[in-house]
Parts: sequence; C-alpha cells; structure tokens
Amino acid sequence: MKKINAKTAIELTAHYDAIDENAFDLLQPELTPEEYITKLIEKEYFADSIIFLAHSLPKREAIWWACLCAKVITDKDTKADDIASLSMAEKWVYEPDEKKRRMCGTLAEKGDYKTAQNWAAAAVFWSGGSITKEDDPAMEPAPYLYAHAVSGAILNAVGMSDTDEIDNQFKQFIKHGLNIADGGNG
Repeated sequence: MKKINAKTAIELTAHYDAIDENAFDLLQPELTPEEYITKLIEKEYFADSIIFLAHSLPKREAIWWACLCAKVITDKDTKADDIASLSMAEKWVYEPDEKKRRMCGTLAEKGDYKTAQNWAAAAVFWSGGSITKEDDPAMEPAPYLYAHAVSGAILNAVGMSDTDEIDNQFKQFIKHGLNIADGGNG
C-alpha cells in the first residue's frame, strides 16, 4: 500500500483503541499494515478495519476517504448545512488552506457532529493548526484527532445505511479506503 508509511501495524495501533478486543489479539509485532488489515477484513472486524485505515493514511487521503463515504449517503433529504460541511471538506482536500480549515470547524460545530458530513468537516479542522478560536491562544490538535473524525464519519455513514446492507456498505467503504491506500482516488 503505497500511501502507508509505517513498516509495522503496531506503529499505527498505538494511536487508538480497538472497538473489538479480538482485533488487537490479531496484532503481531512483525505484521505489516497490509497484513494486519487483511486479517481484520478476513475476521470481518469491519469497524476496526476502518479505524486502522483512518490512522494509516496520510491526512488528506484519509479525509478524502471520509468525504467519499459521506457522499454515498448524501441525497435529496440531506440538510443544507450537512451538504455545506461536505462541500467545504472536499474543497479543503483539493486546496488546503487555513480559511477552509476554519470554516470546516465552524460547520462541524454548527452540525453538532451528528452526521458523516459534519465529521468529515471536523477531520479537516482537526488536521492541523490551532483548534481554538482565532483570538484565543493557539492549541494544536492531538496528532491523530483527525483520524478519529475520519473513522467517525465513515462509521456514521455505515450507520445511515439500510440495516440489511450494513455489511455490504462496510465492505464497499473499506474497498474505497484500500484503493486510496494503494494510490488510487477511491
């Protein structure tokens, strides 16, 4: 996977807790990220697969993945504020700048972090730069806070899927993430 720089999976799992304890039981010190994600998928630990990939990908690629998944569940009934969150997150992916990053923070907060689209915007805001108000003393986000928001966006998007289609949605979203990890566009 071209976009993943870690040599071992354990380097990446140090930044989060698994949803399923059994997912960590699969982890061996010598496993590469690709070997670990393969094991997670084989065991159908889909949520853990998403969390692992979110922490594995570079920031922009991870956020792009969140945007793709949020877009799948965006339809004619999606609220205008949620569409604005997703649109701004996508714009930031194409051309990252401070103004778009801050706007994503505003939109995510306005949406109370309730939708996949809001979480995609939160991922942008938490990707770097100060997370305090502009006039307040600067405070950087935790290094992998954006990845938590990316996985939140994708898991939220899965949760919005038809109950009968959840496993298929998991698999489709993971497929997008793996494609991005391998240098594709999702």
